[in-house]
Amino acid sequence: MSAKSDLSPKAARYIGDLSRADAARLAELGAKYRRILEFGVGASTQIFAQATNAETEIICLDRETYWIDRTQALLDALSPGHCVRIIAFERLSILDSFANETFDLVFDDGDDDLRLEFALAAWRLLRPGGLLVFHDTRRSRDIGHAMAVVFRYCQEIGRIDINPDDTNIAIIHKTIARPKAQVTKSGISPS
Repeated sequence: MSAKSDLSPKAARYIGDLSRADAARLAELGAKYRRILEFGVGASTQIFAQATNAETEIICLDRETYWIDRTQALLDALSPGHCVRIIAFERLSILDSFANETFDLVFDDGDDDLRLEFALAAWRLLRPGGLLVFHDTRRSRDIGHAMAVVFRYCQEIGRIDINPDDTNIAIIHKTIARPKAQVTKSGISPS
C-alpha cells in the first residue's frame, strides 16, 4: 500500500485555468477520495493526479482531442506513474459503461453544453457519502446547474457548499435518500 502523496495543496504544480484556492480544494479532495470521475480534463486532472496515491483510480472523460493530448503530456511530465485514465467520448451514453460501479467524487468541468446533462446522468454513479463537485460556480449558468441537481435529487442531498473558502466550486454531498417531510397538525413528520 502506497502512502498518500506528499503534495501540499499550495505546492501543486499545474498548467491551466484554475485558481490557487480551487487547486488547494481539489488537492484536498483528491487526497481523500479513491474513485474519481472527472468530466473535462485539464488543470484539475493534473491536481488530482498529484494529490492521490497508487490505490486511487481517476477516470476522466473528454470530447476534445486537443485537451486530451495536452493533458496527457502534462500528466506524464508532472506526475510520472499517475493513476489517470482518460477516455475520449462522443456521447454521454459512455456513462452506461460504468453502470455497475460507484465513485467517491464526481468533478464536473467539461463542455458547457453538457455540464448539466453529465451531472444528472453521473449522479446515479455517485455513492452515498460521495461528492458532486462543479467548477465555475461564480457563473450563473454553472451555479444553476448545481441547483438543478439539488432540485432533482433533493431527498439525497446531505449538504451543499457553494464557493467555500473563496473557491469557484460548489460541492454537493450525496446521502442516502430520505423520505419527504409532510406538514401535519402536530408538526413536520416524514411521509
